[in-house]
Amino acid sequence: MLDKIFLFFKRSNEYLNNLLSGIFSSYLPQNNTPFFASYVLLLMKVIIIIIIILIPVCILKIWKHESSFLTIVILTMIFVIALAIFGIFLGFFQLLYS
Repeated sequence: MLDKIFLFFKRSNEYLNNLLSGIFSSYLPQNNTPFFASYVLLLMKVIIIIIIILIPVCILKIWKHESSFLTIVILTMIFVIALAIFGIFLGFFQLLYS
């Protein structure tokens, strides 16, 4: 059972990598990329995965609205998404001036 779960996540990760690589292949250079620009695809994956995790957590927050722990978890996820968006902005900004 655990092997099937790992296989599902591995296939999902490969599919997400192929999808994002196909979308951003024309924008990202293949050689000698600046620091932030090399992490644009990883940051996009982080945003997508956190949004997928955030949806059930928000539904749980609606169900248990008095839980302060869920509020901290949701705010932490939103903060990580904001940092990832800032990193993507820096990556494209480096590509603009390199």
